[in-house]
Amino acid sequence: MRHPEETPTRLHHYNYTTRDQAKTYAFYHDLLGFPLVAFWVEREPIPENDGRQTVMGHAFYGLPDGSMLAFMSFADPEFGERVQGTKQPFGVHLALATTRAHQQEIAGKLREQGIFVLEIDHGFCHSIYFDDPNGLNVEYTSDPPNVDEIYSDQAGTARDTMLRYLAGDHTKTNHYYPGHDE
Repeated sequence: MRHPEETPTRLHHYNYTTRDQAKTYAFYHDLLGFPLVAFWVEREPIPENDGRQTVMGHAFYGLPDGSMLAFMSFADPEFGERVQGTKQPFGVHLALATTRAHQQEIAGKLREQGIFVLEIDHGFCHSIYFDDPNGLNVEYTSDPPNVDEIYSDQAGTARDTMLRYLAGDHTKTNHYYPGHDE
């Protein structure tokens, strides 16, 4: 078993590309309330640009634990188009923890802006999913009051459940999911 000091302590930042820093700022700062904690203009050797020094703008939006969401754009629009992130399938998303009240507030604000919001009660958490202006699928998730019970229940069985699943046993095991017995 690995010791906690042998693994990273928290997320430093998650980086994505943007074509439009102003739209990204309006979305993350103005709509969602993330503080812009840094904006760096950098020149760095980028592998996709044959290692040449490439001018970029790099915005960092802070979360309360010190981790950040970062959005990189490039001064050369042609290069920026080549390395732009693409819309990912539903299963590829950035999940951020929040309270249920904040989640509902944000869902309302997003809907007022005409942004589609998908809500799913997974049982072990409640989630809303939405796309940012760059095509990044974002999830705001809130834990239920019994979250500690849920994960302590899983702690002893997770590996065995995974191995049974990999062997072809697809019996539902999330008894917290609404409609589990269906």
